Order: sequence, then structure tokens, then C-alpha cells
Amino acid sequence: MRSTWILGFVCLLPAVAHASPEADKPPEQKHELLERRLFLPGLLGFGTGTTLLSFGAGITGIATGTGGIFSYDGGDMSGGGSKSHLDSFSFNPSFDVRVGRFTLGGGLSIAYSRATTDGNESESTSFLFAPRVGYLAPIGKEVYLWPRASLGLLVGQESATGYETSALTGLVASADLLLVVGLGQHFFLTMGPSGSYETASTTGGASSTFGVGASVGIGVAL
Repeated sequence: MRSTWILGFVCLLPAVAHASPEADKPPEQKHELLERRLFLPGLLGFGTGTTLLSFGAGITGIATGTGGIFSYDGGDMSGGGSKSHLDSFSFNPSFDVRVGRFTLGGGLSIAYSRATTDGNESESTSFLFAPRVGYLAPIGKEVYLWPRASLGLLVGQESATGYETSALTGLVASADLLLVVGLGQHFFLTMGPSGSYETASTTGGASSTFGVGASVGIGVAL
């Protein structure tokens, strides 16, 4: 009987020795967002940045406002003895599809603005479609870095009192570096800097402008 117990103990030793390293191995860290396929960033957000700048010009002001799929900016302004009112609306859906660690997607922006200054009116409409590519890199538990770059086509038109309506065409290049924090299985928070460069031409000539800023937003991963 005693020899049977000893034999059984000897037979179990290899199995115990093989299993003990696995038992001591820490559990693999799980990344919820890397299990999602479709990302809808910027559902709601807030941004700040420079107004559009020309090369060689100094910063003339900082603009802030809410963002998201729908955005509005406007109000009354006065200065130099004149008064003006601005209303600006935009519809800005965007999406990104994860392919491994890379993301492929794009943004769409349809915008309309109307301004009045001392009885003179100006209006503009624009349409921008910008495909983009990014890379989603985990740096901690549900914390990621998400650099993205895009290049888009801009078309639209502008009109003002006393001037003929002119067509607008251009290219817009932009990039951002987002810090992404997962909020459960489907929601995430984004924050980080961004920059853009735009070159456009109208009936009156051509122009190149750029801007830098930062934003924070909420998105959904499906």
C-alpha cells in the first residue's frame, strides 16, 4: 500500500512541475477597443485653436467652440464702429474601421455660414470629404495613442453683397495625435493636438492657410 502511494506521487511530479510556471504567469492584459471593428469618434466634443493663418502672419485670435456630428457657432460682434452677426452650421460625421492595429476611415463636413455687417451680407457653403489613416497603439490598460492623418477635397461657393458668387475648390491636409481612454466596452474619450493646412482657389484668386488646435471628445466603438 505504501509503495502504491509513493509510485503515484512520483508520477504526478512531472505534471506539477509543468503546470507551476503557467500558474505563476500573469494574466494577459485585455484591450477592449482592439476587439472592436467600427469607431465613431467625435460624437460630442469641445475644441480650441487658432483662427486661420497665412504664412508669415501672426496669430490674430483663438477660437473655441463645441463640436461633434452637429455644430453651431455664431453671435453678435462689434468693433470699430460696426456691428456684425454670424451664424455658422455644420454636419460632421466621421468613422474609422480597424484593420489590425491600423484604422482606415474618413470624415465628411457640410457647412453653411451667413454673416451680416452693417447691412451687407455674405454667405458660404462648403463640402469636404477627407479619407484618413491611423494607427491604434495600446500604452496601458485601456489607454491608447491614436495618430491619424487625412487628405481631403474641398468644394463650395461664396457670395457677398455687391459681388458675384464665386466657386471654391481646394485641398485640406490634417493630422492629429489623440490620447484615447476606453470607457467600458463601447465608449471612449479622446483628447489631443491637431493641425491642418488648406490651399484653395476662388474666382478672385488663390490662398493657403493653416491652423493648430486641440480637442476633447466622446466616441463609440462597435
